[in-house]
Amino acid sequence: MGKKNRPADKAISFDEKTLSITELKKIWGTKKQDDGTLIITSYKGEDKDVVIPSSFGKVEVTAIDPETFSPFVPRLNDIQQKIRTEIASISFPGSIREIPENMFTRDYSSTGRPALKRIVLGEGISKICDRAFYGCNGIEEISIPESVREIGTYAFEGCTKLKKITIPSHITIMPQGLFDNTGFENFVVEDQFTTIGEGIFYGCKKLKSIKLPSFMTEIPSSMFKGCVALQNFDFPASVTSIGRYAFADSGLKKVEIPDGIKTIGDGAFSGCRKLEKIKIPKDAVIGESAFSDCDALADKDGIIVVGNIFYGILNPNGYGELSPKLQIKPVIIGENIKKVSVPIYKLPQIVCREYDGEGNTISIDSIAVGDSVEFGRFPIDNTYKMNPIKWMVLAKEDEKVLLVSTNDIISLDRCVKQEGVWADSYVRKMLNNGFINVAFTEKERKQIVTVTVNTPKNKKNEIDGGPDTKDKIFLLSVEEVEKYLPNQESRKSKPTEYAYKQRPTKRDWGYWQLRTPGKSYFGSVAVSDDSGDYCAMTGDHSGYSYVRPAMWVKNI
Repeated sequence: MGKKNRPADKAISFDEKTLSITELKKIWGTKKQDDGTLIITSYKGEDKDVVIPSSFGKVEVTAIDPETFSPFVPRLNDIQQKIRTEIASISFPGSIREIPENMFTRDYSSTGRPALKRIVLGEGISKICDRAFYGCNGIEEISIPESVREIGTYAFEGCTKLKKITIPSHITIMPQGLFDNTGFENFVVEDQFTTIGEGIFYGCKKLKSIKLPSFMTEIPSSMFKGCVALQNFDFPASVTSIGRYAFADSGLKKVEIPDGIKTIGDGAFSGCRKLEKIKIPKDAVIGESAFSDCDALADKDGIIVVGNIFYGILNPNGYGELSPKLQIKPVIIGENIKKVSVPIYKLPQIVCREYDGEGNTISIDSIAVGDSVEFGRFPIDNTYKMNPIKWMVLAKEDEKVLLVSTNDIISLDRCVKQEGVWADSYVRKMLNNGFINVAFTEKERKQIVTVTVNTPKNKKNEIDGGPDTKDKIFLLSVEEVEKYLPNQESRKSKPTEYAYKQRPTKRDWGYWQLRTPGKSYFGSVAVSDDSGDYCAMTGDHSGYSYVRPAMWVKNI
């Protein structure tokens, strides 16, 4: 940013070319305003270095329409459209009171305005409105006249090459998103700025160094979000709080947060994948997901923990959803973890507290069909503590019983949901390689019988059920549901709080999945929690898929 006492810019004469009113009207469209002055409405000229006139004869030009230079408005011929996209410079006279909101928004596409490399603002302009130069990605520097009293939000958003600006010393407010996605490499925020909005440097991919005013008490929300070149940062001594997502997705490598900072906002450093060392104040209040997706902070097991708070797992695939292999791999939280600070729907399918008990076996002799029993344990809420699993006894035969969980206990991520046949499904792998080992102790697992699981074809859609499998834990088939749960009322279910919160969008009802494949192997058949009906016999349903595990148990 330029100094307060800057040299005057080279004077621009907006009337160097003396044109008649007739000649001006060939170049410019205008409209008379209520106060008798003119507003420029369109540019019809062929010059690519454009100087906007300050008057038409004795009639002053005091405003300009934001679509003046848009190539997308109706009734332009091909030549006019082409020229508007190739304009290299625009000089605004001081007679224009405001640079209007969204002055170039209609021009901003995937390519922006790369040809427009120079914008000159005349002395006399009093206001630069919101998003005035949005998307002008060809300009590298700009000088704000002393006459300007206000600069709007996101005024220079998308000016990806802008790396130098001069702002008058009487401007004290840096509004929200002012330099969002601009090209600054270094920036000094002068002490003149007493108010600094959110997201000032959001997405500034080239920003390497920044100096902030010594009196700042807060790093505003999203201030440096996406600043991937920003590797180091010095906090002003006066700062006491860090706003939400203030440094999210930035390139920070090492951060030492001063003891004077008392609050760290939600997601403040989330997505800082190069952050390998962090020091936080002992008593600071830390928001949700403050260090989630900080891959370089993960331990050898891929667990991200900062200050005994769990922030998720290492995701080599980058941002977004976890892969199916990561989804089905259980995460066990040790006793040293005081808190889980990441939404449950961003975690693998199974996250639970460590359990070191011996477990309890059940006596087959003393239970009957229709009974409810407790066996094993699993989280039921977002404390992740292990609680007894409640099971319904569906059948008793050959000295063993068939159990199905009374409630939906896991909400399936869409990438884990069965596609194709049971034998190949991620759900099967999750239940038999993950769930069984965290929900049951070694002693309890001895009671669970390995059985041959046969999946009949989907009769309604003539879809083969796939090969038989050998499993301990499985999902019921349509035939088993019809046999053991013969009416809709008996099929109704409810998710636990744990399962319910595994969905980013909550809904009061869902489906519990069966292993019978759906139409054309799209998903699997499911039963409505709410009605108990086969609302998804084809497998073609929108989601909210829950799991009710089933198993055969014997005496040992």
